[in-house]
Amino acid sequence: MDKKRRKVEIENRQFLPEWTYQYSFILPDRAGALPVCLICHQTVAVMKVFNIKRHYETSHKSFAEKFPVSSELRKSKIDNLRMKYKSATNILNHAMTEQQKCAQASLNISWTLAKHMKPFTDADIVKECILQSANILFENKKEIIETMSHIPISTSTHTRNTEVLANDNHKLLKQDLSVADFYSLALDESCDITDAAQLIIYVRYLNNTNGKFYEELLTLLPLSGTTKGQDLYNAVIMYFETEKLNLKKIISVTTDGAPAMIGANQGLVQRLKDDPKCNSDVLSYHCIIHQSVLCCKLDSSLEEIMKIVMNIVNFIRAKSSLQHRQFKLLLQEVDSQFDDLLLHNNVRWLSKGNVLNRFFGLLNEIELFLLKSTHSAAKNHIKFIKDNNNVATIAFLADIFQHIHFFNLKLQGDQKLICHLVSEVTCFCKKIELFSQDVGNEKLYFPNLRKVCDERNDIEIDNFIKFMTSLKTEFERRFADFKKIKNVVQLLNSSFTLQPDGEWVNEAIRVFKCDKATIQLEIIEFQTDDVLKNVYSENYAKTESNYDEFWLKYVSEKKYPTLKLLILKMCTMFGSTYVCESSFSKMNYIKNKFRSRLTNKHLEMIMKIACTNHTPNFKQLVESKICHFSH
Repeated sequence: MDKKRRKVEIENRQFLPEWTYQYSFILPDRAGALPVCLICHQTVAVMKVFNIKRHYETSHKSFAEKFPVSSELRKSKIDNLRMKYKSATNILNHAMTEQQKCAQASLNISWTLAKHMKPFTDADIVKECILQSANILFENKKEIIETMSHIPISTSTHTRNTEVLANDNHKLLKQDLSVADFYSLALDESCDITDAAQLIIYVRYLNNTNGKFYEELLTLLPLSGTTKGQDLYNAVIMYFETEKLNLKKIISVTTDGAPAMIGANQGLVQRLKDDPKCNSDVLSYHCIIHQSVLCCKLDSSLEEIMKIVMNIVNFIRAKSSLQHRQFKLLLQEVDSQFDDLLLHNNVRWLSKGNVLNRFFGLLNEIELFLLKSTHSAAKNHIKFIKDNNNVATIAFLADIFQHIHFFNLKLQGDQKLICHLVSEVTCFCKKIELFSQDVGNEKLYFPNLRKVCDERNDIEIDNFIKFMTSLKTEFERRFADFKKIKNVVQLLNSSFTLQPDGEWVNEAIRVFKCDKATIQLEIIEFQTDDVLKNVYSENYAKTESNYDEFWLKYVSEKKYPTLKLLILKMCTMFGSTYVCESSFSKMNYIKNKFRSRLTNKHLEMIMKIACTNHTPNFKQLVESKICHFSH
């Protein structure tokens, strides 16, 4: 029977310091180094005294005769040889360090350009600016200028750097997701400048290393052909299987509410629930911001007024450049508070309120300009503006959409916990009740309408009351998904005041499959914990944020396992697709009419860098690659 061969690498041999003066060998200070002879600079294959002694005795007999062992002359000579070897290797190490520094500078420049979503060709401009600035600032320091000229940052190098950085960022994200207990998704679909459909997927998860929640761009998937529920489902499943990500860890999916996303039978979310590879209990939510916008749809009469207002704006701004310039000149002459009208865009959430507010603020200037106009359409527009009820309608719409504008702003932003969004919706529903009562009385919350009613007679407000009633009904009808967790999300910000037998317990059981007895006992123990109560009241009670930080830092998982798991799941959920919408704005900035040939792969890579919260380890990336100076 053959014996197994011994492996030198697993014997863990060590270099002994006495071998230096005895056999003139040293061990260089680097990983995987072998003993080096100071006399001839040769290495031995195995770190054994036998190999070192044999080399010394066979190759350097004369050295032993000239410099006897244990003599001061030998010690002095070996020290001198060691210094010469160190000096020689330092020159080589210095050259390699300079190359690595230039490569690291190149990666940093590429990261900054990608963060600002600049084209690959801008890298050449950056290097040109660096060298021109260096020639001025360091006129007599050729070494500095020469080093800067060695930074590799051409267009092709910048492209490769972006690929390296994006892949490293995605690798780190996958590592985080592989150890995360669960995560949530936010999905939306839109078209780029070339009409290519792009499905964006964001993931929110708890980083177990630093104990923070992250919202990261997972991928941007191009869709060829149709964008039906089946197409979206196939794209998502294929991506998760290719990247070897666990579909069962998905606890909630938030979408824009399109039929392809939330269709009862063929929608993406329903298909995910029906798929045995996925979590059948995944929660589905229609973006709160999208629903709030849908609630504010106008009826036919108000929509007609809005349409005419847009026609007047387009008449002034878009009919001719000369007419637009003349209107802006008029605003300057009368010292108006605004310098121009705004154009309406149905895609933008806050556009309607801003346009109406600006239009009403410039009503007198618009009337003056139309009176001076010779166009036939101007007469009809003047007739419209002179009608008291039309002006009152514009004032009412400007007022109510101003309230909706501020409400919408509160829903937007990164890292918004679902409890914040639900609270804002609940608050605004109560405000609508107040507005509905006020519009027919004092009009305290409708200053523009009150001004018109004070100045003009016979103003009809029946349509306004009808709209407010409809708005209230819409807000009550929608948000059905979030009503299911309306009480349980209060656990995040009102955990010390909730009743142990309240409705929130039933919601936790229905939605998150919690054990009733366990969670009730834990909440009683939690609410009677004076230490936690003091920490919360001193640091978190007066703020509307960082509730997740309190639960992560101070609440023990061993003591309150069910309660903390419930909290972590709610903190992981997306309440809106705001991150998707804001990322689409970046996508349109990156892939514009001047960069329409940008590939889908490079678009995704730039997006990942532009949208990430992580910063790569540039030094580690440089050390893992072969570095060269720029030629």
